[in-house]
Amino acid sequence: MLEHNKAAAPVEPFQPVIPEPPVQPDIVDAAELPDHISFLDLPERIGYLKDIGLDYGRGVTASCEWLLEHVYIYTGLPWWGAIAATAILFRVVMFWPTVVSTRHSALLQKAHKSPQYIQAYQEMQAAMRQTKDNTAMMQARQQMKEVTARSGAKMRWIAVPFLTVPFSFGMFRLLRAMAAIPVPTLENGGALWFADLTIADPYYILPLANAVLGVAMFKATQKNNVNQTPMAASMGQMMTYVLPPLVFLTTAWLPAAVQWFFLTLTSTTTAQSLITMNPAFRRFANLPAIDQRPAAALASTAGAVNAAWQAPSFADKIRNNMTDMRTNINQAVGNDDKTVAYKKASEYEERRAEEERQQMERRLEDMRRKRAEKKTNGGSRR
Repeated sequence: MLEHNKAAAPVEPFQPVIPEPPVQPDIVDAAELPDHISFLDLPERIGYLKDIGLDYGRGVTASCEWLLEHVYIYTGLPWWGAIAATAILFRVVMFWPTVVSTRHSALLQKAHKSPQYIQAYQEMQAAMRQTKDNTAMMQARQQMKEVTARSGAKMRWIAVPFLTVPFSFGMFRLLRAMAAIPVPTLENGGALWFADLTIADPYYILPLANAVLGVAMFKATQKNNVNQTPMAASMGQMMTYVLPPLVFLTTAWLPAAVQWFFLTLTSTTTAQSLITMNPAFRRFANLPAIDQRPAAALASTAGAVNAAWQAPSFADKIRNNMTDMRTNINQAVGNDDKTVAYKKASEYEERRAEEERQQMERRLEDMRRKRAEKKTNGGSRR
């Protein structure tokens, strides 16, 4: 056994493993690289905006991107023309639905000015703020619904003009992102003095023109609303003077692409309002006629007026509109003179009733005290 162990193979000595040095990458000069497609060389095709990072998935902005890109690629227009064409296309598609919406809005406003609706509305306000009668309030509200239903107005058509809001937001978001990257061809895709659509108009002409057109648009809209309520009329007049300056201040710093889009959209909206004001078109579209009598004729029907009457100034218009709006808001929230007088009368009657109750309690207490005294005096005499 010992000889067999001695004959075994000898053990090799341990040798440490030395790692090989890392392979250093070859440094290649950029000039020696092969030709490749860079950001500026991406071909303009359908999906081009997504290729450069403007991928909004699904939603309003993605729909606006799809529409603008198709108009730009298939028409061959520069960016300013494609933006304008997109706004015009949207307005053309929405033209007749907006006309139908105007018709239903006129029917609804006419129903709200009817004596039955006004009486039901007053009964509802009285039941809600004065008598606190829930049954009477529900009955009055049901009468209002019946008057509105008989008018033929459909609420789904009245909401059509509000589709402009998501479209405007989607285009605003898209164009602002395109200017922030910026899209290479957008830097020279403008016209006239706003050749670069990625920066704001240096002369502020676009936002100023948008504000001026906004005034014209609101005035035309006010004329189209022939049966509007006094509160809606005062609110519309206030918006005519308040919103355009606000639009100028909020859009003056935006890229020219956004300013140009809003200017085009406002122009098409104003043109649509002027078309719908045409008497021949209103007869064709079955819209109610607009009372276009001059101010003198309206004054003569109301009675004799002062010959030295002058048109109110701008400050007077603002003051009158503020007063009317405050009055209408007070009426809507139940803070008008009639409601306040009713509340004061109710409080007075409650105070009188409380005083009479207290007096009655005092008289009864005196009667009880006198009876008790009589009983006490009678018992002592016995």
